[in-house]
Amino acid sequence: MYRGQNGWLGGSTDGPGFARAIQRLGKTLGSFERVVFLGSGGVVLSILEHLADMASESERVPSKITILRRSKIHDEKMVGVLEAASKLEILDLFPQGLSS
Repeated sequence: MYRGQNGWLGGSTDGPGFARAIQRLGKTLGSFERVVFLGSGGVVLSILEHLADMASESERVPSKITILRRSKIHDEKMVGVLEAASKLEILDLFPQGLSS
């Protein structure tokens, strides 16, 4: 959080931080065809928002993103964030969900 001219503002460093961690491995997020996340909490939502920003700036993003989760609470938010930039697949984190 920081104080701007019109009051307090906040931002997330989760998405950019994730991208930098991948870059330290000599890759970019766009170099992956598929990305799989375990869990669907706030960090994953932040990373999806970062990917959506990348796509809106015509940067390459993974063509398929899979999220394995226990709860459907965040599904609607995640689908709304990424739209058509990548194929988003959300599966239950149970053996039957892993068979796809």
